[in-house]
Amino acid sequence: MDSISEEAKSIIKNIFHPNLLEEISIRDAKELLLRCSPSRSLNTSSANASSEANGSGSNDMLDAMEIRKLLIYPPGKGGISINTEDYLCLAKDQYLNDIIIDFYLNYLKLEVLEKEERQHVHIFSTFFYNRLTTLTTRQRPLPGEAKDVRLSAAQKRHARVANWTKKDNIFEKKYIVIPINEQSHWFLAIVCFPSLECPVTVEGAPSQSGTGTTTTKSSARSGRSKRSGAVVLEGGTALTIGSTTITPVNPGRRVPLEIEPIHLGDEDICERDEADGDESELASNGDESEDESAEDVRQPIKQPCILIFDSLPGASRSRVVATLRDYLTCEYRAKMPDKTPKQFNKLN
Repeated sequence: MDSISEEAKSIIKNIFHPNLLEEISIRDAKELLLRCSPSRSLNTSSANASSEANGSGSNDMLDAMEIRKLLIYPPGKGGISINTEDYLCLAKDQYLNDIIIDFYLNYLKLEVLEKEERQHVHIFSTFFYNRLTTLTTRQRPLPGEAKDVRLSAAQKRHARVANWTKKDNIFEKKYIVIPINEQSHWFLAIVCFPSLECPVTVEGAPSQSGTGTTTTKSSARSGRSKRSGAVVLEGGTALTIGSTTITPVNPGRRVPLEIEPIHLGDEDICERDEADGDESELASNGDESEDESAEDVRQPIKQPCILIFDSLPGASRSRVVATLRDYLTCEYRAKMPDKTPKQFNKLN
């Protein structure tokens, strides 16, 4: 009320009945403010009440929700800065933000993997896929303006992130990790052995079976697929580990089960600049039984593929896989200009 003129005070008092309007002291007003502010901690409330009792009520109250930097990981230049706001994302029923995802992926790489293993892993930032698939203002044609046909859609997408690997050759890595967010839902894509042309054994020799596993009986395969709720390929094999989808190397006839696809806000996702995907390329069979005979045991191989780790197994990720394949094709031409251009598809 101190900032209101005496004339204004008089008008307010004349408008309202005396029983409805009562001027309170500054101390009472601040105490009322503390009670009505849930973001203030009890310690802050006690401290302010104590300071006002001592006559120091002019001091500003400390905000318990003040954003403060907690740490930088890894320490030094280029580390990820984590503050209290990021930390609160770990609370129950909260959405994880990009900082927490970036931090944990780098933590796993630096703290869990051995030094030699780290050399074979490249982790993209959480902003990578969004940047890859988002049209920039410069790339959006004006009304009535013809589209630029000099570059293909895949080349335009690659151009947006071409500088992201300026100092790295991802084809020298064994695994490329790409965190992706759609409608506040996080999932993970991992490109495995991008430099390989086909499956090979651990020693590097071409895999004779093509997939590193012998053919199982149709009845046994059918029984496993029904128990696991997976999808079976006849003439080729793939694998499901939990909700992980592995794109097959060898094409085969897809036998889908009746599973309703999950769509996450199609009206928003369709605005992304992604490649058209083919659902028939994404298939998997059931988990192997523990009592498999010796002839059915899978042999360890190195297989070029794209893994999708997703807690929503019914969601379609064919467009994501197709977009990543297009990116790899363009990136290969940029990093390997002296080699024959390689078209990444379900076979390699």
